[in-house]
Amino acid sequence: MRDLKGILVGVDFSEPSKKALRYAYELAKQTRSRLDVLYVLKNPSGVFMPSSQTMLKLGEADLEKAKEKLDELVHSMPAELPESSVHVVLGRPDETIVSQARELGADLIVLGARGRGFLLPLGAVAERVIRSAQCPVIVHK
Repeated sequence: MRDLKGILVGVDFSEPSKKALRYAYELAKQTRSRLDVLYVLKNPSGVFMPSSQTMLKLGEADLEKAKEKLDELVHSMPAELPESSVHVVLGRPDETIVSQARELGADLIVLGARGRGFLLPLGAVAERVIRSAQCPVIVHK
């Protein structure tokens, strides 16, 4: 674990993802790794509008709101981390997490477990990330 240079943690503001963030934060601190915190916005406002300009404005507002919320969450962590940054990206969560990990050069992905029952104990997003990521994935429960 000492060779970690970058850790990507995906958050969705749920309790499991906040626990995963705390875990990733401690791991980044111990290994002196960069920590990238990612929130994936699925659908701006969940509203369909015929005008692409209106959709763009709604999307930008949602992205800004999510970035503020993410900044607040990250700033609630102790200030001993060498390097961290937040990213809010529009897309499908599993695909975006994997592509951002690749783009940011992450050596590890950390996610929270949101599983619902026996068939998907990890959660659907975590399951798909594990299958397609090119680096190790830790699912924190």
